[in-house]
Amino acid sequence: MAALKKQVGDASLAYKAAVKAAKQADEEGADNAADLHFEVARLKAIADQLKAELRDAKAAAPPTPKAAPAATATTDSPAVPEEQAPQSLAEVDPEQAAKRQKRLKILKTAYNMAHKQYKEAHAAYERAERNETASADELQAMQVKIDKLKAKADNARDALDALVEEAKADIRAHTGKDLKTLKLEAARAESALADKQQELEQQRSSASEDTLEALSSELQALESETQIARKALKQAVEEQGLAE
Repeated sequence: MAALKKQVGDASLAYKAAVKAAKQADEEGADNAADLHFEVARLKAIADQLKAELRDAKAAAPPTPKAAPAATATTDSPAVPEEQAPQSLAEVDPEQAAKRQKRLKILKTAYNMAHKQYKEAHAAYERAERNETASADELQAMQVKIDKLKAKADNARDALDALVEEAKADIRAHTGKDLKTLKLEAARAESALADKQQELEQQRSSASEDTLEALSSELQALESETQIARKALKQAVEEQGLAE
């Protein structure tokens, strides 16, 4: 258990150092910024895995006998499980959101470039093989290049996915809802609004004045709900740097 705790601590320190280096590279516009973000994603995955192993080890360990029940809660055992604890609704730091958006753009560019290079290299290999214009050694060298480019593209995609998941987690923390729920609520509001607009148009020529007035009131309420849902989704996405 002690050795595992040390591994968790070392992994966390390495991850924090990588994050700091990546942020500095972003601020300086360094050429290796994308590579540093790949390293951040890799170290985060390692740290998360070690933390999960430590939690499992703690859960599997036999309880320590106590002479008397503890009167106060310890810092290691919160009264409310972490996943059920109320999340902070503090305002999002716009500077942090801007930095995340910048990192997302860097990673998207890196992925697109690597993926394009991979596809081009793969197409060149297929042409050379089909037309028999390259020797076996040359084809082998081309395959090695293809594998490296694919690994680079995969690393970029993994780092990009990790950053997006981080942003989604922050959305849950600040809104109490995940991004999927916010999108679903906005879509449902849009659909209900469209249906009510269609109903009002269909009834306009035949319904009574009272019916039309009721439908108009319902339409206004739906317009308000839709606007709120749109704003909530837009704000959440922009605050976490996910806006294009």
